Amino acid sequence: MATVRMSHELRNNIMAMANMIFKKKTDAILERPFPPEWTADTIYETAIAPWKDHMYALPAGFMTRYNDFSINASGFVRTLRFSGPRAFPLKFPDTHYITTSHSYMANVWKLPDVDGTPFKSLLDELVVWKRELDTIQSNKEAFVMGVAKVLQAHSTLAPALKAWPALWDLLPDETKERHKQVVAKGSTAKPELEGVDIATLTATVVMTKIGL
Repeated sequence: MATVRMSHELRNNIMAMANMIFKKKTDAILERPFPPEWTADTIYETAIAPWKDHMYALPAGFMTRYNDFSINASGFVRTLRFSGPRAFPLKFPDTHYITTSHSYMANVWKLPDVDGTPFKSLLDELVVWKRELDTIQSNKEAFVMGVAKVLQAHSTLAPALKAWPALWDLLPDETKERHKQVVAKGSTAKPELEGVDIATLTATVVMTKIGL
């Protein structure tokens, strides 16, 4: 009787969906704006404070001015826009708490976590963000491994769905339609899935569906 086999393509599609489960949560952190007290203007003014008077004493044409800049802090990269054009030094002194990331792009900065940095509160906040990302990544790895074990234990779709009904939400639409057309063969024994926490896998899918 007809059945939907666990083809290499189907397995790959399911695993791709499994890897996407946590994308929304990850993106929410990666795209989270900096704390409101750390605006582009505030970061800039703090960074160039020792030389600001000298820089702006020069005629405008002596220094390149930008309307925005990109900053990398603890691995989080943001492009921030100023309230007006700002002059940029080509390179900061090696002892400064800002480094210029590209010699040809003065408005690309990196914020190292060094002793005495005035950006400590911002960097401390980003440590929390990184911890959240690490937790999501750990949960993702456990989920993906569990899904892989479910797939490895079955050569056809029907018994895999019987063992883990929430697998349905990871299937491509065309596979769902094919499965609906399959005539059941009768009772299928529920296989033992050693090392797979079905309840946790299901909870992950359900929470994703409701946006948690």
